Amino acid sequence: MLFRQAIDEFLLYLQIEKNYSLNTVDGYAYDLRCFENFLIQHGYSVQLHDITKTHVRRFIQHQITKENVKNTVSKKI
Repeated sequence: MLFRQAIDEFLLYLQIEKNYSLNTVDGYAYDLRCFENFLIQHGYSVQLHDITKTHVRRFIQHQITKENVKNTVSKKI
């Protein structure tokens, strides 16, 4: 399964099953798509089963050092 498909299914779950507000779902969508873009830009696979904890750690590191988003890192995690 592609990461994008998993994102879409997760967002639908948040909307339908959890009844999250549109703003909350949009926030999750933005963060997950940032992660997807990071994977693509760095040449990593976007197959869900290929994504590891190391990829997530590198994304967080990238966000802190390159994007200067220290105040929102806990939300992204």
